[in-house]
Amino acid sequence: MRRIIISNGAQYHTPFQVNEIFKNGISGKYITGIPKQKVSSLIAYASNGDVVCLYNYIVIFKVLSRIFPNFHNYLNYLSHQSFDWIASKHIDKCDIFHSFNGYALKSFEKLKTLNNGAIKIVECGIHPRYYAEVCNEEYKRYGSSKKSLFDDYVEKSELEFQQADYILTLTNICVKSFIQNGIDENKIISIPLGADVSSFSQSKSKNKQFTILYVGRVTILKGVQYLLEACDKMENLGFDFKLNIIGPITDLIIKKELNKYKAKKWLNIIGKVSRNNLKNYYSEAHVMVLPSLVDSFGMVVYESLACKTAVIITENVGAPIIKNEFGFIVPIRDSDSIVYNLIHMYENIEETILMGERGYKYVIKRTWAEYGNKIIDLYNNLTGYTL
Repeated sequence: MRRIIISNGAQYHTPFQVNEIFKNGISGKYITGIPKQKVSSLIAYASNGDVVCLYNYIVIFKVLSRIFPNFHNYLNYLSHQSFDWIASKHIDKCDIFHSFNGYALKSFEKLKTLNNGAIKIVECGIHPRYYAEVCNEEYKRYGSSKKSLFDDYVEKSELEFQQADYILTLTNICVKSFIQNGIDENKIISIPLGADVSSFSQSKSKNKQFTILYVGRVTILKGVQYLLEACDKMENLGFDFKLNIIGPITDLIIKKELNKYKAKKWLNIIGKVSRNNLKNYYSEAHVMVLPSLVDSFGMVVYESLACKTAVIITENVGAPIIKNEFGFIVPIRDSDSIVYNLIHMYENIEETILMGERGYKYVIKRTWAEYGNKIIDLYNNLTGYTL
């Protein structure tokens, strides 16, 4: 029997992959670290395949990570190790084993004992060593010795990359990060993600006041400090605008940065909002800015464009946009470039609105069904037959 096994201890976009595979009648098993009830809500065709939920085995690490945030990286590594070990007990013969970095090594060992020649795919966004280098440099800028990833996690991922037949990643930025870290280009496959744009559409007209939006975790690794710096410069140049920041504030450094600007009239810290309400904030904004230092994809880019709102992203954000068509791409850590493009959008509102409309026409075609078909085509091409 032609069979696929997909194993991932985290959620990411995997439920959308699995749903398309099960929907198309392909025999498969999904080993996951998300709760069983969440599987039911995310995967409409879950009953078409085998689903193994290991959430109860790893939830303790999530709880401990909240209690002891200083040990987050180590506990995250232990969570990966535990999932990998338990998941390996559920591995049986298959044509393709598709896992995610940090969760695959023990399963690779199990596959070796089965000796059935399964094709091994490891999926990963940005190469973890590149990610760690960029992020750790930013921590050092703020006098922090904090590390973004546990060293053993990076080393384990690199062992998985060596043993995998193929590495599946998301965008050209991700591909470059692997090549820079010595991975053979012929081993790397890139398939951009889809998006659930049905949940996002233009629900309100644009604000009269020029409105800038940030959506995501509020951390220095997302580059929020450079957006704040850009807005401060913009105010000093005499522009009238508002910045809405949506998302959880998750590190102490960014809290200190936000405190520097708390008296500014242009700053509006909103915090978490419901998914249904989020589309209203996207819709009324003129531009959504994602100034990440490193971001494998950045789903908020697609969400913003689905609401006909233009974007400014850094060159290290993976989401594929057409430069100057849907928005602008700027270097990382460059508040001056952010200011320059914000002012251009401010002074050319009609052009800015057209950017959002062009982006909408582009992103509505990037569905999870289209993405799922590309994944199935990949499986068929690698095996040499139709699954």
